Order: sequence, then C-alpha cells, then structure tokens
Amino acid sequence: MNPSTNGQQVTFTATVTPTSGTTLPTGTVTFSDGSSSLGAPVLDGTGKATLQTSALTVGSHSISAVYASSASFNGSTSNTVTQVVSDFTIAVPQTPLTLTAGQAGTINVTLTPQSGFAQSVTLSCNNLPAHTTCSSSPVTFSGSNPSTGMVTVQTTARPAASGGRPFPTIPFGPVASWIAAVAVLALAAVRARRRQVRVALACGVLFLVAAGLVACSSMPSGDSGGTPAGTYSITVTATSTGTSGSVSHTSSAIPLTVN
Repeated sequence: MNPSTNGQQVTFTATVTPTSGTTLPTGTVTFSDGSSSLGAPVLDGTGKATLQTSALTVGSHSISAVYASSASFNGSTSNTVTQVVSDFTIAVPQTPLTLTAGQAGTINVTLTPQSGFAQSVTLSCNNLPAHTTCSSSPVTFSGSNPSTGMVTVQTTARPAASGGRPFPTIPFGPVASWIAAVAVLALAAVRARRRQVRVALACGVLFLVAAGLVACSSMPSGDSGGTPAGTYSITVTATSTGTSGSVSHTSSAIPLTVN
C-alpha cells in the first residue's frame, strides 16, 4: 500500500532469482529504510522474502533489499522504492463553550494534512452530557493546506418547574386507596377488644405501610429530559477511512458549561 497512513502495516516483498539454472537461492534478505535495517526475513521455497512493518513514521522512506551472498550465489541489491506515509493533525480552540440548555454552539476544528494526506475526515464528539447531540459534515483537503471543520453541539432545554426542579407524576388514585385502607385497619385495631385481633390488624397496617414505601421508592426519578446544568470536558475525534488505510486522532479537552 503506497501511500499508507501512519500506523498502518505495510508489506514489502523481495524476489531473488538465479541468473542461470533452476536452483533457487536460499538465505536471508535484509530490508532497509535508508541506512536503518527493518529486518532480515528468510527466503521461502519460491525465492521470496516478505517483511511487514507498521513502524514507519510520517514522511517519505527509501526502502531497499539486499540479498546476502551464499556458497552458490552472489549477493545482490534491489532497486529503491519510495514509501510515503501520510497523516493529519487536529487542533481545537481552548476557549470554553458556554451554553444555556436548549442552545447550540459550534467548535471550529483545524485539520492539517501531512505528506499528501487526501482522504476525507469525519468528526464526532466524546463525553457529552445527557440529552446533548453533536453533528458535523465530512472534511476534505485541498493540497497541503489546512482545512477547517465545524462541529455543532446541541443541548436540550429543561422543562420549567416550580423551584427549578421537575415534579414526578404521582398516581393519586392508588395512593388514595392505600391511605383509606390503612385508616380503616387502624380504626379497627383501636376498636378491637381481643388482643389477637389487634395484633393481626396491626400487622396488616404495617404491611400496607411497607407496600406504600416500596411503591413510592419505585416511582420515576423525575429526569427532566433536558441537558443538566454543569461543567463538562468534551473532546472531538477525527477519523478517516479510505484506500490508504484508517487513522484517527482525538483533540485536547474543550471546556463546556451548560447553564
């Protein structure tokens, strides 16, 4: 794969053939990036040596292969192949983004191509608060010039409520029936003359009270459905997937305050 993206595994193959006869050479082939050795794989049964590496850095690399001489064959050196490894960088402003719940704000994302990177890039957000969305359009490059993408962060308004907090909906019909049942049993327990009846009625009252507490505890928590007020630290991830491979980078933290 040429060009490739930063971190992508690249495969190099060298084939050693005899100048005469049908006997295939044996031994090793040393692959080099300039003067730096990348490895020395052994020739297989077809006279080929293969090296895979993901250690190449961003930029252009001069790759060559050298076959070491053996008792039956002289050594040889291949032609040089230029392997280009491309990438891009991401930068965001450190200015805090302050919004009132229900408002939308934008973040400008600067992407700079390196070594001819030309694949389109998609943007996404991380660590957003509840009931908040993030949207953007793909970013493309023109030559070596930086490109700017825009991310829109949309919060959700919180419903107005007395005291600034939403009240859960209370099922008044079942609650009223429960209260009436407790009152009847309590009155019966007071009027009962026999001790056994009083104990039984008291147990009934305690059972209903416990059932009421369980019912109340299982009531909805009262999530307003709006973006909660607070201070958050969000990031933007830029991802590119194409014929030259996949690569992604995440920005530094962006302070987000929701009022």
